[in-house]
Amino acid sequence: QSVTLSPNKSVYQIGDTIDITIIFNINSLIVDNTYYNIRLNLSNNKKANYNDIPRYGVNYIKYIYNVSEFDEPTTNLSITGHDGLIFYDNYNYILNNNYTYDLGIGITTIKVNNIQATDGIYGINDDIIITINFNQNMTVSSSTILTLSNGSTAIYNNGSETSTVVFKYTVIENDSYSSDLNIVSYIGSIQNNIQQDLEQSQITTDLGNIQVDADTPDIIAVNAENGEYSSNDELSISVRWDKNIFVDFLNLPTLTLSNGSQAIYNKGNSSTELTCIYTVSSTDTVSSDLSVINYTGSITDSAGNNAQQVVQDLGNVRIQPSNFSECIIMQSIVNIVNSSGNKYTFNNDLTYNSN
Repeated sequence: QSVTLSPNKSVYQIGDTIDITIIFNINSLIVDNTYYNIRLNLSNNKKANYNDIPRYGVNYIKYIYNVSEFDEPTTNLSITGHDGLIFYDNYNYILNNNYTYDLGIGITTIKVNNIQATDGIYGINDDIIITINFNQNMTVSSSTILTLSNGSTAIYNNGSETSTVVFKYTVIENDSYSSDLNIVSYIGSIQNNIQQDLEQSQITTDLGNIQVDADTPDIIAVNAENGEYSSNDELSISVRWDKNIFVDFLNLPTLTLSNGSQAIYNKGNSSTELTCIYTVSSTDTVSSDLSVINYTGSITDSAGNNAQQVVQDLGNVRIQPSNFSECIIMQSIVNIVNSSGNKYTFNNDLTYNSN
């Protein structure tokens, strides 16, 4: 006898249907499943059902086996016998112990129940935790990685010898942007307890609503109006980035200026342009060429990436605070001459001097 399998694969997995045709060297088989429940017994304790109409005078029998997740996995499936009566010639029947055959195929019942990751926007230094839940314990080599759709990788973190395996992807600067991160494949070893490998197709999946943004907001321009600014004057400084920036209202940004003063946040949250106001005080340091030397506080993009630091000469901006705030009479002398020609002199404390 000989056996053909369709489709012809070396390993079959959950959901596969195997058509098994056994061909005998006699042409007088009587196969009638109407009265006899004809089935193949398999070495993994499963049965393949008869899959044809009643046949008389043929040399073949057709069976079908549907692989389920509850089947016992094996690396070498074989036929161990049959149920029911199969006759030939003058109603001789085929003995069960003569009905064996090594199929030379594997049955794997590895199933990925689900793959989980938390939706969100991930920026530089953020960790994306990817959890894979299987229907059985899996052995994972420590060097195993998941390749992702943005060209990055998630490394094995924990869970070998259990049914829950965890990988971690830490976003680094200049990782490619992704609006919808996917697992493309794995590299390494993910096996069940009989050393069958996880099929690549089972791990290729969309991770959900995961966005990767490892691009920091870069400065396009820093602007201020040229001129000389004195006490109580306001200098508006605008900083424009290449993407929307967001401020933390519990840690508002300020621009530190080269004369030691600061420009305070005024507006620009959730936009590409931020405006800060510097009000000149009479005690501020004079500057003939004001510049911004940095910012403090929080300026980030939607992924939490810190905006580029602000270091910029403001052009022809001069700070010249007034050196007095009110006029004080330090000394005064008043001379008065009456009609008789007498002259009277008063100083600022109204002391009378007669001349």
